[in-house]
Amino acid sequence: MGTKTRWAGITLMIVGLTLTGCAAASPSGAGDASASAPASDPDPEVTGESESPGEATPAASLDDPCAMLTPADLAGIVGAEPAAGRDSQATMQQNDDKWQAASCTWELGEEEIGLTISQPSGFTEIAYSCLAPLGVSGEVADVPGIGTQAWFKVSEFSMPSGRLRVCASDFFFDVEVKRSADHATLQQQAVAIAQLVDERSQS
Repeated sequence: MGTKTRWAGITLMIVGLTLTGCAAASPSGAGDASASAPASDPDPEVTGESESPGEATPAASLDDPCAMLTPADLAGIVGAEPAAGRDSQATMQQNDDKWQAASCTWELGEEEIGLTISQPSGFTEIAYSCLAPLGVSGEVADVPGIGTQAWFKVSEFSMPSGRLRVCASDFFFDVEVKRSADHATLQQQAVAIAQLVDERSQS
């Protein structure tokens, strides 16, 4: 074999090995994306969020509040079926404390129902704890019989808004019912929703 032919053979072998090595490489999987709707009560204040449509299914997922409840679930509690949930990733603030939480909002015309789930992974600036809601004496009431501890309060803005915060073993969540209803009805509906969330989060 001549010198030129021998060099051509070596070149072909190198190209073949290079192509084989490239074919063996495979791209790594893409990371998950998460999103959801802002909590409207300024306690805690939502300082930032990004929204996307949420498809509600009855599957427990702390990262996806819209998957905790269906519109039919809520219709059985509040007497009217809301639109499909909108989920968001929100920055929550209570006094100087800030944390990240996943949220979902179901709309009933001008009324709405909200679910916000806070986990230890969202507490990057402060130590994780189930924070008691802010309010003057008499505004925040203890609610027994759900979670390890729970509180309820009503805020009066353009429409009454009842917020129930429930502490669980390793996360806490807020149920907000913003409706034209009396305080007792707001609390009753918020507790019924929270009981569903508590039950499904343990399944």
